[in-house]
This record gives sequence, C-alpha cells and structure tokens, in this order.
Amino acid sequence: MVTGGRIRDQAETISNWERQKDGIGTIHVQDTTGREDVTCLGNVYTIGKGVAP
Repeated sequence: MVTGGRIRDQAETISNWERQKDGIGTIHVQDTTGREDVTCLGNVYTIGKGVAP
C-alpha cells in the first residue's frame, strides 16, 4: 500500500528496492495493469508477502 506521494492510496506490488548512498531508499512498485512507478521508502506500507498484490 502506498501511503504518500503521487501514487497514494494504491495497492501495488514491490518489484525492486534500492538503497542510495545518502541513505534514502527508493521502491519500484508495479500495479495490476503493469505500470511501474518509483517512490520513497517512507511512502510504502507493506501488507502481506508474496507476488500477488
């Protein structure tokens, strides 16, 4: 569940997680239609585990 930023209130699947040198993490998330977005780690609340949203 994305809780902030431009893609707020959307349930998406995490496809990649990157940690930058300055300590800020970025998350690549993908929705059910296949569209991929990037947001900060602080904007993501993880519910469940596995590959299905």
